[in-house]
Amino acid sequence: MADTFLFRVHRSQILPALNAVFEAVDPRSNIPILQNVLLSPNADRLRLSGTDMTVEVETSCDLLESASSAPLTLSGKALLDIVKSLSEAAEIDFLFDDLRNQVRIKSGRSRFLLATLDPGQFPTIAELADGEPFQIDLPALISAIGRVQYAVFDHKDRAFLSGVYIHPEDGGDKITVVGCDGHNLAVVRFACEPETEFPGAIMPIKTIKALRKLFGEMKAPAQIMVSEDMLQISCHDIRLTSKLIDGVYPNYPNVIPRDNVNQIIVDAKSLADAVRRVCLVKKDEKRDTVKLVGSKGLLQVSMTATDGEEAVEEIAAEYDGPSVRIGFNGDYLSDVLSSIKTTDVSIRLLTESKPGLLTPTVGTDELYVVFPRVLPHD
Repeated sequence: MADTFLFRVHRSQILPALNAVFEAVDPRSNIPILQNVLLSPNADRLRLSGTDMTVEVETSCDLLESASSAPLTLSGKALLDIVKSLSEAAEIDFLFDDLRNQVRIKSGRSRFLLATLDPGQFPTIAELADGEPFQIDLPALISAIGRVQYAVFDHKDRAFLSGVYIHPEDGGDKITVVGCDGHNLAVVRFACEPETEFPGAIMPIKTIKALRKLFGEMKAPAQIMVSEDMLQISCHDIRLTSKLIDGVYPNYPNVIPRDNVNQIIVDAKSLADAVRRVCLVKKDEKRDTVKLVGSKGLLQVSMTATDGEEAVEEIAAEYDGPSVRIGFNGDYLSDVLSSIKTTDVSIRLLTESKPGLLTPTVGTDELYVVFPRVLPHD
């Protein structure tokens, strides 16, 4: 029995499409179909889908030739590895081996034979997404997520903190993006269409990583739908659908300091460099602490390690208040400073036992709260 020709595609077309949908594929899934990608030819276009049943990515690419409209599924990892291995100018033929009931992939002198699973068993969550679509500034959303992501990690016992929280501000002219891990709080707001409304949503870590990778270079606006348990974003020819984390996000405004009256303004890069250097003597992650001491015209940054080694730096500061000091985890402080892109940073303090509030000095609507560490008495 002869092979049945299905379609031909150029490597330059299918490779970026495969890279996109592979963001949602789980190569180690115990469910074989979830290791696969769905390929659906339709005239001169090929639609590709991948899902792990929590995240789904769909996109399409041009075909050079097509003789079939029948969908098929192939191992996502195997297909991606094969396409990557071929030359940049490769044209790739997909054929069905009628004798073996497998798919043959041909390009030049290369031949591959891959198993295929019933495309009728390929699941989808995209059809579950609903809600009123609205337009969103995609670069602003990506930027905001990037600024707060450091404050998010996988909480086994508090799933509601294991994602980025987005919600519209009262009045509907801004969208707020929040990350909180119990030690840090990051809040970034950006403008949106007037009267934008949607239920607050907690996006899982996998979703925000996929979103940044898939849409990070795109400058166009996107369409977004948010419901109680699903989110869907579409831009150009890529559609990302994700389940949301089920849970009630903490009332984070309650932990934002309102009465930190001692404001110290310093050069953000100088502070970040000083923190990085004093942390070179760190020995014990749980105990060694970066100490900030503000005095007239000066901010002292220091660390005394558990073995007695120490490092001290002094930075010029705009400050004319009483002497104030506070201790922070060095990594947390570095993460905050890496998110602040302005030249100067404002550090607002009250006492060494109250959280510190860090904000850019101009231009952006964002704030960062860092909870303090107890300092030993001098």
